[in-house]
Amino acid sequence: MESRQSRRIHVQCPCTFSGTQITGEGIVFSLSIPGCAVETNAPVAIGTNLELHLLLPVHFFPIAVDQAVVVWTAEGKFGVKFIHVRPEEGSRLSRIVSQYLRREDESTTARVLVAPPAYTTPAPLTLSRRGSPSPPLT
Repeated sequence: MESRQSRRIHVQCPCTFSGTQITGEGIVFSLSIPGCAVETNAPVAIGTNLELHLLLPVHFFPIAVDQAVVVWTAEGKFGVKFIHVRPEEGSRLSRIVSQYLRREDESTTARVLVAPPAYTTPAPLTLSRRGSPSPPLT
C-alpha cells in the first residue's frame, strides 16, 4: 500500500457513486485532494472505476468526480484515488480542503465537516479536543 502524501480532513458527508456494474451511496469520512474514503453497504472491489458525487455542507451543488479507482476495501468501507476531475470541480475541492486545513492549523479544536441527511447548508460541527462544544466555523 502506498503511503499518504497529502493531508486529509475528517468529514461526514453523503455521496453517491456508480460504475459499470454498481450503483450506491455512502458517507465520505476522509477527504483529500487526491482521493477519499467512503463507508457503504454496497460491495465494491479493488480496481473498480467509479463516478462520484460528494455532497459537502455549505455547497449547493455536489462535487463531481468523473473517474476514481478503488484502491482499498475493508468491511463496509473503501478508498478511492481520483483519476479525472474537471478543472472547475478540482478547484472547488482544493479550495474546500485547503480552507479547512488552514482553519484546523490555526485552531485548538478538532473539527469534523458534517452534512446533515437533508443536504441543507449548516455550519460545520466543531468539537473541542477536550470534549466540550466549541462555536461553529465562521
